Amino acid sequence: MTWQLEIGTHARQTSVIATNRGLELKISKWPHDCEFQLVAFDSQGNCEVVWADGLAADIGEALRALDDAAVLKGQKPDWYRSLELYASPGPEGTA
Repeated sequence: MTWQLEIGTHARQTSVIATNRGLELKISKWPHDCEFQLVAFDSQGNCEVVWADGLAADIGEALRALDDAAVLKGQKPDWYRSLELYASPGPEGTA
């Protein structure tokens, strides 16, 4: 798991973030109302914020696709059950 912390701002409101793995990345849509965010980044250092509700929805869609395709037979593996939990609505219907 990689976490990020904003450490500065460049021109055009591009934030510079530092990861717990020693990387510094630039990102243009950093939410300035919090310090830590989950981000996805590629080998070129391009990154974007991964919002928890969007990630939960994507996990849920992937699980439905697996179920529709009948890929997993019998008892579901532990990772599947974990992903089901992550994709389920939290208290008061929030993901």
